[in-house]
Amino acid sequence: MEGIAPPLALLLSVKKAMEKGQSVRQGVLHYIKKDSDPFAGTVTQWLALLQQGQDAQNFLKSVESVHRRTLLLVLERGLRGESIHAVLNRL
Repeated sequence: MEGIAPPLALLLSVKKAMEKGQSVRQGVLHYIKKDSDPFAGTVTQWLALLQQGQDAQNFLKSVESVHRRTLLLVLERGLRGESIHAVLNRL
């Protein structure tokens, strides 16, 4: 998704995956594979921490943008099985 802000590309990737009946994780992985911007690296590190069962809160403190942190927090809720589609639509 060239030409749009990386967090928006991530949001759209996850939203599209969910609308296809796929998981939040699949949407995040699709974004990571398609985008090579620095934010994709941040998302990769964040997802790795979660997959290892670690708390990502300290890592999120290193993300400077409050908007990016908020998006990752919402996606973390989705990865835990909470419904986040309405929240993604509002974002």
